[in-house]
Amino acid sequence: DNSPDPCGKSPTCVDCLPAPGVTDMNACLRSAFATYNNPSLYRGLGPNSNTFAGTLARTCCTGVRAGIGTPLGNCPGWWDPAAPPRAGASPCPPGPSCT
Repeated sequence: DNSPDPCGKSPTCVDCLPAPGVTDMNACLRSAFATYNNPSLYRGLGPNSNTFAGTLARTCCTGVRAGIGTPLGNCPGWWDPAAPPRAGASPCPPGPSCT
């Protein structure tokens, strides 16, 4: 929800129009985020961070469907199903430092 990139880079954004039945986009994205498996399986070609973004987009945005590519170009893992859980500490530790 509007958080800055941890490394200070400007993100690439695409429009996300609410999916049918979504009346509060922020609530939908928070709910999809909160219910995503943590920790989850991660692989370079998917499931990965693109899978996470694609899962949230398919949950909350209209017009996000298989076969049309991704709004950001080549994103391996975008169309993968949500990542399954994996064994490990939960929640995951903080991300990498940008220093």
